Amino acid sequence: MAPSDDDSIDRFLERYNALVPGQSSPLWTEMRTHVPAAIEAGEWRWIAALYDRIAVDCPPLLHLVRSDALTALAFVRDRAALDAFVARARVAPSWAKGFDRTARGWPRKVGAMLGYQQDTAALEYLIETYGDAGDVVESLLCFAQELVSFDLPVADSAIVRRFWRRHGEVGHALAGLPLSLLECEKGLRRRYPGPLDLLGNWFWFSHTFSTYASDPPPSLPRASVDRELALDDVARTEAAGAFADPMSFPNGRFEARAFSIEPSDGPRSVRGLPLECLEGDPEPLVELAKSHVETLSALWSMFTQGGAYAEGRSAAYGRLHAWRTLASLAGVDASTELRAVDDAARRSWFTMFSSASASWFDHVCIDVGITCVRSDGRSMMALAATDSD
Repeated sequence: MAPSDDDSIDRFLERYNALVPGQSSPLWTEMRTHVPAAIEAGEWRWIAALYDRIAVDCPPLLHLVRSDALTALAFVRDRAALDAFVARARVAPSWAKGFDRTARGWPRKVGAMLGYQQDTAALEYLIETYGDAGDVVESLLCFAQELVSFDLPVADSAIVRRFWRRHGEVGHALAGLPLSLLECEKGLRRRYPGPLDLLGNWFWFSHTFSTYASDPPPSLPRASVDRELALDDVARTEAAGAFADPMSFPNGRFEARAFSIEPSDGPRSVRGLPLECLEGDPEPLVELAKSHVETLSALWSMFTQGGAYAEGRSAAYGRLHAWRTLASLAGVDASTELRAVDDAARRSWFTMFSSASASWFDHVCIDVGITCVRSDGRSMMALAATDSD
């Protein structure tokens, strides 16, 4: 049973205050035992009291404990706990400043916290209780898509459907996403089935960006370029998705370019494209053919989690921008209905590429290369991105 009295909080905090810089192991050990036990026992009052005590005077060593205590409060499946979480999230320092210091990031983070462990019933309660509150709407929209990403029956709820329709009518970007997964998305994101912890081990994606293969991949025919296709800044940013967002990839850069090529009926090597990221024809260069589903999953994963020391777009906006990037790669307008994007991407040919010697890439955090020979067989797009710490 989790501790529930004020004395236990005093003892808990004394142990943290006794630590010196570098003693992270005891900190995480405590966090992985006491707080998860409190979640399992439904001891939300103890978690809330712990958060409140730390929030009053939070030394640097305890800021992680404060953040994890708020996350833990979002995990308890109890309406009173949800109310306690919303009350604290509304006044938390990050609500005012945001992870990018403009407050864009915090509502998404709040929605993600709720989505990690809660269910549709919790979403319905929060919509009915806070749905018209302007400072909570964004978090609830994100929460809904977090649940959708795990293939929970969100669309079965009349309460959620009305809420979604209401915000779709005013043009909110997230409300343009369906409240259920397309067949190709099912199973791409899952909750971890193991014991609950607070180290971020709450979900995984079935496919991430990778150019690893157990056997040497077959070489691809070189692309033969006729001419480069014009892309304005808006189109390049749309194609880059979260890679163009300094909140998600604060130290990154990207390259997005499209070309008219000689007719092709399959994937083509990026070697034939005059890309800045591969200037000088670096060796080795690894290229692997990928399905559109693997590509979508990799984009969704990267956009959800972001780069080094960043929060990413959350699974909600991660899904939105992964589809928009996939649409750009496949040569489809980003506003196209998802099923049409899925159809165009399914008939296209994707590859992922990487080079350990290419100087354009930082080789620190995230180095990404994706190409797509579009379904017309006569155009090809390349997207590269890198991010450092």
